[in-house]
Amino acid sequence: MNKTKFLQTASGWGGLGYPKKPWYIRNCGCGEVSIANIIIEMNQYKDYTPATIQPYCKQFAAPNGNGTYFSGIPKMMSHYGLTEVKEHATMSTLWTELAKGDRVAIYLMGSRKGGSKRVHWTSGGHFVCSVDYKYENGKHYVYVKDSYSNSSLRNKWISYEENMRGDVIRVWSGKLNSKLRIDGDGGASTVKAMQKFFGTEEDGVISGQNESLKKYYPSLTAVKFGTVGSACVRKLQKWLGLDQTGIIDQVTVKAWQTKLGVEADGYFGKGSMKAWQKYLNENDKAVYPVTKTKQQKAVDYAKKIAADNSYHYVVWKSGDAKTKQCPICRSFPNGKYKGFNCIRFVFTCWYHAGIPCKHEGGLISNGIGDKMYTASAAEMLKLAQDAIGCKDIKVLRNKNGFSDSQLQIGDACMHFEKGVYKHIYLYAGDGQMVDSGNWSDTAKQIAVRKRQSCQIVIRYTGK
Repeated sequence: MNKTKFLQTASGWGGLGYPKKPWYIRNCGCGEVSIANIIIEMNQYKDYTPATIQPYCKQFAAPNGNGTYFSGIPKMMSHYGLTEVKEHATMSTLWTELAKGDRVAIYLMGSRKGGSKRVHWTSGGHFVCSVDYKYENGKHYVYVKDSYSNSSLRNKWISYEENMRGDVIRVWSGKLNSKLRIDGDGGASTVKAMQKFFGTEEDGVISGQNESLKKYYPSLTAVKFGTVGSACVRKLQKWLGLDQTGIIDQVTVKAWQTKLGVEADGYFGKGSMKAWQKYLNENDKAVYPVTKTKQQKAVDYAKKIAADNSYHYVVWKSGDAKTKQCPICRSFPNGKYKGFNCIRFVFTCWYHAGIPCKHEGGLISNGIGDKMYTASAAEMLKLAQDAIGCKDIKVLRNKNGFSDSQLQIGDACMHFEKGVYKHIYLYAGDGQMVDSGNWSDTAKQIAVRKRQSCQIVIRYTGK
């Protein structure tokens, strides 16, 4: 998701005519700015602004300063690459469409107060857009960008029921075009398309690479260095008929270039990358399609939380467990902010991935963790099953620590120091963990990090 948001009043375009002076974008261009706020979700338009699209969009502006004609909204959406553009007569058909993924929407808000929280959107008519959707706890949430306000009640993730119900006059949806820009820059967008093609995790980065070999592929810029290799590169090498090391070297580059029909000089520069981007645009169906496991879904969910800066590490007090609240679904009990301790974070992610466990309370405590370190194998398993509330698990212990090759994506990994339980995290693969930062993390962030050591692993074994 592109979290950039354009405001009508910004100096770069607020004074442009809409359609011409004395009517300006700043006071009647909410429709055009809503279009700009959704098209930057697509690679080919990620650098566009309201000023870029004003020459085209102003033809749909009412000549008397009354904003954008309703008929202009779907025309602008289609012009800028959205497909399956449609207007919805009911909200239920909109939710069905948005649930398909890769869909955005533009809403015409009326002059009534919307939702149970009585949010006042406009005194006349106003266009806003949403760029993501989720359904949780019986409510429909949309990630809204309001071109005229930075109010927290009208931006970011908001509930339709609480913030919008009764105020949506008209609404249009469209499917984002995922085609790559052919620019020779192998950044995050290209890597995500590559990962999608090979059926691996789409995090936008090729990890675990040998830095000394970077000279053979300078156009691939979304790279992290290490020693464990990349699942995506292993799939690339399988596709090329090579040994699957997970590390890009000159042999891999030459075989890659041969596959693309470009000069196999062992140097994957901008020309080779443009050929690869063109190939991905023309062949967007996964060559090795996979069905994501619940363990992978847990890690995906964890990374989604980590990308949302409104969630932080929180020290949970004994009384907090009685609230029976999952932090991702509701506000943190004190009403000030949302957050997790490390245990709540791991098992909330498991829970939302469909793994049956108690995400609200009664989970592993420091005392249980310490007991598991010295218990027999049978006792250790029972302690974990009783605490988590899930029988489809196995518990592994190695007091000398586990290597990356011994771990599996989605494992709940327990870190001990001198036999004392300290932390728990989700293993994300390629030597990384996703966790809610503990007491030693001054930034108090939920993030993807290089993993800590772990001496006990709790692994979900169900389907």
